[in-house]
Amino acid sequence: MMQVWEFMSEPVTSIRKDQELKVVEEIMRQARIRHLPIVDDAEQVVGIISQRDLFRAALQRVTEADTSVREAWTVRVEEVMQREVMTVEVDEDMQRAARTMVQCKIGCLPVVKEGRLRGIITEHDLLRILADVEVRVIEEAGPTAGQPS
Repeated sequence: MMQVWEFMSEPVTSIRKDQELKVVEEIMRQARIRHLPIVDDAEQVVGIISQRDLFRAALQRVTEADTSVREAWTVRVEEVMQREVMTVEVDEDMQRAARTMVQCKIGCLPVVKEGRLRGIITEHDLLRILADVEVRVIEEAGPTAGQPS
């Protein structure tokens, strides 16, 4: 059985809920990531914000209120974060975690151990696993595997 800890991305970048959206945007842009878990002082996941959430919140504030783009980026994370977050334990079966992501249509699962954030599984990680499996299958099948007949 493949376990989540074997494939999770770590260390995981996280943020506190009192940060402003401009900090989230900067972290996401520099780290080239699309999801940021929100943690408390005990490193427990209290929310998550995706790149889509970030841009939707900023755009909503600019279009619905008399707010400048600069002001929209000063909104606190806690005002727009998703509070209900599905997580997965480090020793969970990877296939089960992937199935959860597909069935629930979510782009990531924060990985926890004893309630504390330890990593993250993303769609990118699932694609990496799939690519690795395909390469192994082709290598085991021989030099002409995968070529049209």
